[in-house]
Amino acid sequence: MLRRFRSCLVTLAFVASSSIAAAQTPGLPVTVAWDANSEPAVIGYRVYVGSVPSVYSETFDSGNTTSFTYRNGIAGQRYYFAVAAYSAGPLEGPRSSEVSTVIAPASSTPPTSGGGGQPPPGGSPPPDGGGELAPPGIVLEPATVDGTTVTLSWQAEGSLDVIEYLVEVGSTPGGSDLYNAPVGIQTSIASTVSSGSYFARVRARTPGDGSVLSNEVGFAVGESGCSAMPKTPREPSGSITAGVATLRWKQAGGATSFIVQAGTARGRSDLFNGDVGITRTVSANVPVGLPIYARVIAVNACGQSAASPEVRIQ
Repeated sequence: MLRRFRSCLVTLAFVASSSIAAAQTPGLPVTVAWDANSEPAVIGYRVYVGSVPSVYSETFDSGNTTSFTYRNGIAGQRYYFAVAAYSAGPLEGPRSSEVSTVIAPASSTPPTSGGGGQPPPGGSPPPDGGGELAPPGIVLEPATVDGTTVTLSWQAEGSLDVIEYLVEVGSTPGGSDLYNAPVGIQTSIASTVSSGSYFARVRARTPGDGSVLSNEVGFAVGESGCSAMPKTPREPSGSITAGVATLRWKQAGGATSFIVQAGTARGRSDLFNGDVGITRTVSANVPVGLPIYARVIAVNACGQSAASPEVRIQ
């Protein structure tokens, strides 16, 4: 029976979305929409984005929605989009047909609703006098474990417009098999759990059916060999030479390995997200001109630390 279930699951995961379409409105954001996959095993979709046909430099998990708003585009640049459905595991089906669009420049016309020279109602000037708000993100703090009670707390970063938060907890990294439910706009949740190892993250639902995912935090309850959570890695620094990026950081007390996360915007990990062992220096070839943000997380038997301060490498 187990063999039959797995066979069915793989078959269903390999049914891709039938079509997608890109709709552009004035300004930098572009919304990509696609037909829902009706197979019962499908639990979400991944959106692939790149500036070269069939070569994707960014990947986004849109959750179980059928549209995604891309906000990282450069005006005048053509971008290519594809979507794939995935099921638990996660098993991913083939990508959809590709569509493309040229990002339009943001409107330079000042808003009229706020009066001459004033920001629109409810708004605020961009930080540091810049023309754009900081990219949206969520920082999930290390879990607080008191006996069998676990508390998760997080905070919004940058220009995040939150409709509601969803907490995801799984028994494996990236999983949500133990808990996956909305919690409103609160930024903390406590629950009593049984002994075991857990991996948690928080997703924000945003206007236009978009979503933003936090970093992942691991923790253990009642596990042997666990005495204290590792300290947060300190003083990360990055450099790039001839297309090779190098990230360094200082030791974190109690760490037995480190996770490096790197992405194309603040808080994202669409370029790399993996355990690099006990080393405190990593290097990798990177696309020229692509913005790269990186952070480091310490790991031990108790779980994962909070992410280090983020550093922009290029």
